[in-house]
Amino acid sequence: MSLNANDFGVDSDNESYTNTTTEEAPIEERSTFNAIEYLISSLDNSLDSVHLDRSLMVQSQVSGAINSTMQDVLRTIDEVSAKMETHIKRYEQLKTQIVPELSSNIAKNTKLCQKLSARLKETYPVEFSKSRDKVLNRVTDEDEDLYI
Repeated sequence: MSLNANDFGVDSDNESYTNTTTEEAPIEERSTFNAIEYLISSLDNSLDSVHLDRSLMVQSQVSGAINSTMQDVLRTIDEVSAKMETHIKRYEQLKTQIVPELSSNIAKNTKLCQKLSARLKETYPVEFSKSRDKVLNRVTDEDEDLYI
């Protein structure tokens, strides 16, 4: 693709730019720099298809990698949010239902064990004392024969 001044509808002759009030030559005639030709060659070089295709390919690859990573991050955030909601619900249930229930069960069982221990101590005081010594490891190997 090649561009030139005629594509933009600009006259290439400089007669329309002459200064009629002074005898000097106009600035455009004295200068060797042509802005339109520079702009056209700049655009032509920047639109070189090989460089443009290569840069578009790299940009597409980077964009695809970023989008893929972003989708993975969003998916992970959704999974973590769902799991956090589940854990929060379980914690609330534990705090409001399970822990108080366990606490009351432990208290009931402690009272029952104390009542049973007191009853055994009253009914069988010798056996209770011997078994307590055995459980608390106050019995040596020599004393073991006494409990059989």
